[in-house]
Amino acid sequence: MRTETQLEPIRDVEVQLRTWEIDQFVEQAYKIPQTGIYLEIGTKYGGSAYLAKYHAPDGATIFSIDPSANLFMFNGTENNVGIHWIKGYSLDIVKEWIKPIDLLFVDGDHGEGSPTAPWDDFIAWEKFVKKGGIIMMHDYHFDFPAVLEACDKIMETGRYELIFKPPVIANRQDTSMFIIKKL
Repeated sequence: MRTETQLEPIRDVEVQLRTWEIDQFVEQAYKIPQTGIYLEIGTKYGGSAYLAKYHAPDGATIFSIDPSANLFMFNGTENNVGIHWIKGYSLDIVKEWIKPIDLLFVDGDHGEGSPTAPWDDFIAWEKFVKKGGIIMMHDYHFDFPAVLEACDKIMETGRYELIFKPPVIANRQDTSMFIIKKL
């Protein structure tokens, strides 16, 4: 595990998470086992993949899925060691996936492409999350009703322990990270 001093520079990585969300994210990344797997759906600028890489134990494997052509702008740099950038749509990639996942971070289509996209990603990938594994859904707030609906449906299954559910307050959102543990 790295010390706080070693982690501080990582907070400056281009990442689409608020400070409180970064703290929540890092807390979960620390819990990935030594040879565990982190998988994220939705990459944008790659910030969350880098956060996972630098905060997960050495030996953990980081996967990031996104259809964006910009995804590969990260290749060829030393920061990419230990990160596997997968270009494609999550619902296509999952058809070939076989590895168990310790931490799944869902931050892909928020319902813009399909009103059920967050739920579809969850259903497709949750079967690979190990018992006791963590699933984080980003953007649980009123701007993304499809994410709210998906998270509510997840809890109705009774197969998950709620770790954190942010309050949904109009015009104020300090955090939007919905976190559950697979039972």
